[in-house]
Amino acid sequence: MVANPKVPADTLAELIAYMKSNDGKLSYASSGAATPHHLFMAMFLKMIGTSAQHVPYRGSLAALTDVISGQIPIMIIDLAVAMPAINEGKVKAFGVTSTTRSKAMPDIPTIAEGGLPGYAATPWFSVVAPAGTPRPIIDKLNGLLVGFINRPEIQDKMNTLAITPWTSTPDELARFIPTEIKKWAQVVKDAGITPE
Repeated sequence: MVANPKVPADTLAELIAYMKSNDGKLSYASSGAATPHHLFMAMFLKMIGTSAQHVPYRGSLAALTDVISGQIPIMIIDLAVAMPAINEGKVKAFGVTSTTRSKAMPDIPTIAEGGLPGYAATPWFSVVAPAGTPRPIIDKLNGLLVGFINRPEIQDKMNTLAITPWTSTPDELARFIPTEIKKWAQVVKDAGITPE
């Protein structure tokens, strides 16, 4: 979560207080309607009990440019994209959405640490195969991918890019996906997000 330097807050707790005192008056940017960044902010707003106007952009860089210029005060964006602007002081960073700090910028607390306990929103990707693929093939592919991702040089490269590598078994992934669908479906419903 980043904001224009003129936003009158230095900590996440101060930002939350500022947003609450301006309920419905502020706007926030996202990389597009119904993107993870939009959903992550919708969940944040629900949890702090306030509202703000969503301004969807066609991509993160356009949105970040308007946050830097002060057209929009705040947004949630991928850390890898925001790191140069954070390092140059063009935006203030208030927290990462994940449950753990990023190794790329460990001084930025998680949003849960910064003042909103229980907040956790992490984008994720998975590798899938067509239905009916024999389990021994699935297990072999998973073993190769996990082995590759767990190589120290791959871990280091991903961490440098602000990507936290996760691995799982096929069964763990099969249990994880439905819980994520349920969680984000509720966020979409609560925020009244509709297809555009």
